[in-house]
Amino acid sequence: MKKYNKVKGDEGEEIACDYLRKNCYKIICRNYKTYLGEIDIIAVKDNCIHFIEVKLRNSRFYGGGVEAVNYYKRQHIEKVAKQYIALNEIVGMQIQFDVIEITKYKDKYYGKHYKQMLF
Repeated sequence: MKKYNKVKGDEGEEIACDYLRKNCYKIICRNYKTYLGEIDIIAVKDNCIHFIEVKLRNSRFYGGGVEAVNYYKRQHIEKVAKQYIALNEIVGMQIQFDVIEITKYKDKYYGKHYKQMLF
């Protein structure tokens, strides 16, 4: 089951990266991992660094992807983002936390970009 989740996650991240590039985001990093956790995509647009969580769902039976980014997941993302900012000495940029939710329905993908999620 874990291998399937990895494949599914990679598929969602590829769709999200395509969307971001088409909307003038520069992808800095994918699957940034530390001992604190992981961030799916780190991107830059208009002097703002975006830390993006991607959620791909095959149905909305168990709710949307954005609902899966609960308090604990947000805390992990925030800690990893702070570490990334410190290690890369990022100053003078705005910081934003986003979720890209993708739902697959009848072999078509539908997405929504939740910008500036409050952490």
